[in-house]
Amino acid sequence: MMMLHLATTGLTPLPLTVLFLIFTALISVFSAQWVATGTLEGAIRWMRRQFPVFLLSIPAVSAIPLLITALTNRFWPGFTLGYFLVYVVAKADQVKYETALTHFLWSDLFKTSDPGKFRELIGHYIRPAFFLPMLLGQVLGNGLIVLASGGIFLVGQGAVIGRILAALAGTGLLVLFWRYGHWVQNPGIRKWLRLPVISSQDYTQNVRLHGTWLAFFAHIHLVAIDQDAPDVYTPEKAELIQSRLMTFAPKITCTPANQGPTPAPSPEKPTLIVLAVEALWDITRIPGLEFSADPLQALRTDYAGDVTASCFAGLTANSEFEFLTGLSIALLHDSACPFIKITHPLPALPAHLRQLGYQTTAIHSYTRTFYDRDKVYPLLGFEQFNGLEELTEQGYARQKGWYVADEALLEPILAQLHQNENPQLIYTLTMQNHGPYAPQRYAPDEIEPQVCPQFPANLNLSEGDRQAVINYTQGVRDSAKLYQSLCQHIEQLDRPVLLLAFGDHLPGIGEHSGYRIMVDAGMAASPQDPALYQVPVFYHANQSAQHIGLPANLALDRTVQGQWPGFNVLGARLLEAAGLPLPELQHLVLDLARSDQAVQADQAVLITEKSASSLSREDLLKTYEWLQYDWLWGQGYTLPK
Repeated sequence: MMMLHLATTGLTPLPLTVLFLIFTALISVFSAQWVATGTLEGAIRWMRRQFPVFLLSIPAVSAIPLLITALTNRFWPGFTLGYFLVYVVAKADQVKYETALTHFLWSDLFKTSDPGKFRELIGHYIRPAFFLPMLLGQVLGNGLIVLASGGIFLVGQGAVIGRILAALAGTGLLVLFWRYGHWVQNPGIRKWLRLPVISSQDYTQNVRLHGTWLAFFAHIHLVAIDQDAPDVYTPEKAELIQSRLMTFAPKITCTPANQGPTPAPSPEKPTLIVLAVEALWDITRIPGLEFSADPLQALRTDYAGDVTASCFAGLTANSEFEFLTGLSIALLHDSACPFIKITHPLPALPAHLRQLGYQTTAIHSYTRTFYDRDKVYPLLGFEQFNGLEELTEQGYARQKGWYVADEALLEPILAQLHQNENPQLIYTLTMQNHGPYAPQRYAPDEIEPQVCPQFPANLNLSEGDRQAVINYTQGVRDSAKLYQSLCQHIEQLDRPVLLLAFGDHLPGIGEHSGYRIMVDAGMAASPQDPALYQVPVFYHANQSAQHIGLPANLALDRTVQGQWPGFNVLGARLLEAAGLPLPELQHLVLDLARSDQAVQADQAVLITEKSASSLSREDLLKTYEWLQYDWLWGQGYTLPK
């Protein structure tokens, strides 16, 4: 009973405050690690093995509760907010990783300038079970605090000064740990505090070694870096890089959008229609699922191969970044999202095509501010961008399920296509099949019988998992109908048109885990299996395009190790198929890809295709990495002026 009457037994405010902070931190950190490890035993094991980190987590977690308590002069608001933030970061990280194999990061909060749309999108992933343990913890913790202290922070003489000092202390701790990712990398500090290394490449390791809260704080600093500077980053090195680029031929000088004159259009240049289809993937790759009708039947004959996405079931903008710029996520830190950090014009695919006389248009059936596309697309060379707002105003935003139907995009694509007969790039990003694939996703009359497969008994799927498969497959069928309609329409045109379609990543299908069905079925051995990152590509050239000598098929090549290329290669391959000149970067990208590829020679001997330039693979890679840093984070020495 003594602990229930601390406030009335003469305990001074300082010890009472220290007890409050330790109590708050212990409950918060323990709950977070319980979520992160999945078991009570796992949380205890983590606290024992990472004891120095656990001790350091106490002041880190205490910063916000102390500040809020000082401002309100009540203990319960500080505990409520502090516990809420730590728990939500841990739970959001768990849900996101189970669904999409990516972590919940500081940068996730800045993927749209429209907070309402962000809440709408992530709200589909929130389940009642998300908050129930947290509410129990809130009731228990606040109940004990009120019983022990009466809920009052400071009273009597000196209360104001005490609250000011407490607020300053809380602010100081918050600022200190806000920079955790910076000072924890100092070897001397790590040795003194006996802390593990913080990794810029492995966020999962950071969570395991530092806990969810400190890992989250560390990423505030790491996300500002994204890519390490080259060993030599000087204007003199830029001259060497430029001279290396001169080894590529044929080439043209490509300048960013809105700079320089636009060449006269050529009637022989094909119009390019690109469909970046949300989560488009071949679900028949899951062993045991048997459909009465192939969901991808309309696309099969146009299959060109696969490309390797950088993420599973999320981060669409990373796939866009690689395709549109020719740059690579592989050179960046773990979980980076460079798309939202583009702040100046880049010589990307749309900008390059504009210099060739193309009209460039982007269409997206979701809000234009998500991933800052309204700001980034113009910097990549798009003259026009129609987002959900414009599609709604023009009467094209017919919904199916939670989002605009893929088939509804046929009208705005055709409207843009027929604006004039000059060559165009029409880049369309769909949204209908975005996860999660929850049971309430579609109305009963929106589900076709063909999307309901025979489920193998060995998978032991829940009803929610089965419905997720059905809902996802319905989206695939609708995407295939859009593709088929476009193919039929462009075949009626007497001008060359190329249609390229691809998925941005695999879907996270399941009631509680996005990848479990695929692993349990034997399609993938683990969450790190390359099969979880390979998405199909489809290519169609109309008869008019084939008549002028453009290829009827597009065959993507595997590497010597049997892996598919990344999205950064796909833009260059499209330019090749269109018979268009490539900028220097795209030549470099293709040379790098060819250095990893093998072709069949006589007697089935594998030989490596020679690079188009005289550079070794190591020089190619160093040049590519140097250029990417210079364009995105450096001084832009090699950007076209």
